[in-house]
Amino acid sequence: MKVRTIQPWSVWLQLKKNGVYYANENLSQLLHPRDHLLEDEFTKAYRWMAKQMQEKISLPPENMNTPIWCWYAQDDHIVSKNRYYSNQACIELELPANKILLSDFDLWHVVLMDGFVPPDDMDSEKYSKADDRIEALPELEKRKIIEESWQHIFDVKKMVNGFKAVFGKLTMMMLSKFTITMIIIS
Repeated sequence: MKVRTIQPWSVWLQLKKNGVYYANENLSQLLHPRDHLLEDEFTKAYRWMAKQMQEKISLPPENMNTPIWCWYAQDDHIVSKNRYYSNQACIELELPANKILLSDFDLWHVVLMDGFVPPDDMDSEKYSKADDRIEALPELEKRKIIEESWQHIFDVKKMVNGFKAVFGKLTMMMLSKFTITMIIIS
């Protein structure tokens, strides 16, 4: 599968130097607890995704909580230009299908917000009723239903707006193309 990952320039330098890169949770701007929380929703969601990788594709290693994100599409339009930022490297990779976990880009955001992912395309009234029913449940039961609903993000047959994907490590052997992206933001 051809995928692209957009990474800080430092990731490319580390990959060139060491031949391998693992995501580092401590360097991620999105994974630091905010407002003095011990663990925020993003951190929980990323750890949940790492656990799903363990269960579904036996990756990443158990001690790694942060997957490497990438974009996948069945045609050549993998990453839109508005996804590039200053001092970034767009790295195109060729990965075996059994080493990558696809998920729905839009539905992943529901997981990030700790929400309920409906099993199908519910209209807003039906969704609102389901959400009200779930919210009224005791906390443990509610948690279980919400987290079980997150499995719907892996239903690739329903995906229309784009695929987000995760994998465990990046090596020089995986590279098929490298693009330096230097955009000046004023």
